[in-house]
Amino acid sequence: MPDKRIRYSAHLLWRLALRGIEPALPARLIREASERYLDAVTGYRIAVAAGEYRRATHLMAVVYQETKTEIIVVTTHPLSQADVERKLWSGRWK
Repeated sequence: MPDKRIRYSAHLLWRLALRGIEPALPARLIREASERYLDAVTGYRIAVAAGEYRRATHLMAVVYQETKTEIIVVTTHPLSQADVERKLWSGRWK
């Protein structure tokens, strides 16, 4: 992934505080994720990687927009491998 500035949306900051997620986690997951998808409905990009959540390692989705100059992180949440497979099977994620 190109070395672009990563900016957090107000919604993401609220969700990080609500879920008790370490603020640096979304940026790290975007940089390190080996799984990347495009949401066919919203047009957002999704990075999927393992991250620390509630004192355990969970699969996490980081939803973001990418422009020429920056990455804007919209939200992040835990998910299961079955969630990923359903999104791919249904065509929601490509």
